[in-house]
Amino acid sequence: MNLKAPFVVFFLIMATLVACQKDDLPPQVSTNTAQLSVINLTTSQLNFFQNGNRLNRTSTIYALGATDYFEVFAGEQVFQFKRNGSSDVLFNVNLTLDSLGSYSLFAAGLSPDDMILANDDNITIDTGDVSMIRFVNASPEQGNFDLLLNDTLAFGSRAYKTISDFVPVRSGERILKITRSGTGDTLIRDTIELTRGRAYTIFSKGLIGQTGDAGFGSGLILN
Repeated sequence: MNLKAPFVVFFLIMATLVACQKDDLPPQVSTNTAQLSVINLTTSQLNFFQNGNRLNRTSTIYALGATDYFEVFAGEQVFQFKRNGSSDVLFNVNLTLDSLGSYSLFAAGLSPDDMILANDDNITIDTGDVSMIRFVNASPEQGNFDLLLNDTLAFGSRAYKTISDFVPVRSGERILKITRSGTGDTLIRDTIELTRGRAYTIFSKGLIGQTGDAGFGSGLILN
């Protein structure tokens, strides 16, 4: 089952998208296109461009904010991030996108090295009483993380910028824990609700010891 509908993002630290700058020109239309969403895990308000055209036309991408899917040119492409209110390019991002593919771009920091591109195609939904989940470690914190649901290990020893495969887990209310690998030290503990027959991305972000938007946290994306 190929899921390409715009997704909803549920943040444990919430962010709101506000409309602005409606006079930007839309990108050119091409049959050789892909779909790309952006999840802003930085502390800056960002705008996202391809070939000089701003893609997030109706809203800046706030800290801990996310976009719906943009239709973008496929193939080897160069994208740009700019801080909101600035005409200067903050950094470029080189991406290779398959035609008709769907992707999520996690901006974990303000450099090309902190970009994490996840392929959203070919999510197979199990027909049983389960949900599908994957884990993206978007926290630049040193060391690896384990992710547990109801104290059962779902993903072990995940390094920064790694993206797990989707795996089936029992649906319903689950206790989410993120711990330091090999120590059992709980860094995040929260309750999440997983709906039968749906696919989710769980991610970590930020740094331990920081506060506000820069602080360590996690989020849940409905794919």
